[in-house]
Amino acid sequence: MKTSSLIILLFLTIQLSAQQDSTLKDSKQQSTDAKVEALLNRGWGSQEAQEKKPKEGKLKVEKDSRLDLLLEGYKKQKTSIGYRIQIYSGRTRKEATDEQTSFYNKYGQSEMTYLIYQPPNFKVRVGNYRDRLKATQALELFKVDFPSAFLVKDEIELPED
Repeated sequence: MKTSSLIILLFLTIQLSAQQDSTLKDSKQQSTDAKVEALLNRGWGSQEAQEKKPKEGKLKVEKDSRLDLLLEGYKKQKTSIGYRIQIYSGRTRKEATDEQTSFYNKYGQSEMTYLIYQPPNFKVRVGNYRDRLKATQALELFKVDFPSAFLVKDEIELPED
């Protein structure tokens, strides 16, 4: 009998302390929320106050006059780094011009060709592609007639605006 009453008493004590803990947690959470709200209101003002008074301001931008000169120079620039397709590389100029003529016969004036001499080789490159995706698409088309063609990162000419 004593043990059963002791167990019941112990059980009731545990229940009461659990209820007190949850009440303490709720009150701590409420006080933390209130503190956060007070900090926000102090730092940025209350949300109602922000909605009532729209703020207007002015922005003054000061820039160096040399910046305009630099931008003008970039606008006048006619070249950039891009991609071309190299369809030939060899030691004789005649073979290079023959390859260039062969390209014109097959594709017409659709793409610009460039005959480049980098000692000791002559190279024929085609196109002015700003991005690799378009260059790769054109490469697949040209590989039908020029199987040794490949992409080259090169200085390209920009179109007139």
